[in-house]
This record gives sequence, structure tokens and C-alpha cells, in this order.
Amino acid sequence: MRTPSTLTRPTVLISVALLALAIILLVLSQEFGRSSGMFPRFIGWVFVALAAADVLVQLGRWYQQSLPEATETSTTVKQLKAMGWLFGLVVFLFVFGFLITIPLYIFVFLTWRSGHDRAKSAAISLGALFFVWIIFVWLLDYELYVGLILERFL
Repeated sequence: MRTPSTLTRPTVLISVALLALAIILLVLSQEFGRSSGMFPRFIGWVFVALAAADVLVQLGRWYQQSLPEATETSTTVKQLKAMGWLFGLVVFLFVFGFLITIPLYIFVFLTWRSGHDRAKSAAISLGALFFVWIIFVWLLDYELYVGLILERFL
């Protein structure tokens, strides 16, 4: 077996950390009721499958060391940033729930990461909020998770 370079090792570790996060979120989604837990469980299984596939791909690259060093470094930085955005999304969903987090996350992502102007980002965020509310709450009569803060008041 080849000796792993110091630049490819973080990408494998990040992929394994994402897989662990996916498994933890899937286990936590089992605590929801039957109706309100269907969507989180479905997303959890998809997340686990994609994270496991990423682990396999990263392990293959680690073994073959097929990526040049510059790409590996930029890939590691991109993965760390993506993991930070994902971690922030999960934390905000847990604390503030879906109806607050989704438009806030979209707005912040579009303004900070994509560089869109605030008016356009706000319009897209509000559109996403209305879409989620109309589809899940109004049409499907689905109870969206309200978060720790609002749960205490409802």
C-alpha cells in the first residue's frame, strides 16, 4: 500500500466526518413521529448513501494518489467550507426550525458565497419560504419542525 500524502489525508477524513454526521442525523431523525419523521428519515438515508459513496471515492483517490497537489489543497479547502455551511444549516434547523432557517440560509449563502445583491437574494429567499410553506404546510398538511426556540412557545 502506498504511503498517503499529507494533502490527501484531510479529504478522506472530511468524507468520513460527513458520513458520521449523516449517520448521527439519521439516528436523531428516528425520534420524530411517523408523519413528521418521513422527510428527515428520507433525507438522512440519501445523505448516508452519498456520504458513503464520497468516502469510497476519496479512499480510491487516496490509494491511487491521482490528484495533483494543487487540486488536493483546493479540494480540501472547498470541502471544509462546504462542511461548515452544512454544519451551520443543521445547527440552525435544530434551533430555529425550517420556516426560519431555510430563507435565512438561502439569503446568507446567496449574498456571502455567491455575491448576489441583497434584493435579489431576499426575493429568492422569500420565494423559497413560500414554496416550502405552500407545498409542505398547506398542500401536504405536513408539520414542519419549528425548532427549539419556537417549540417552547407553541
